[in-house]
Amino acid sequence: MTANPKITFIGAGSTVFMKNIIGDILQRPALSGARIAL
Repeated sequence: MTANPKITFIGAGSTVFMKNIIGDILQRPALSGARIAL
């Protein structure tokens, strides 16, 4: 069993940047179970 990573963004900038970076994260099979905190 592997732990699901938690990815935290603090002061990540604009909404366009966040939309793009979260989209990139969600496309990675290794990060499919990751929790994202803003």
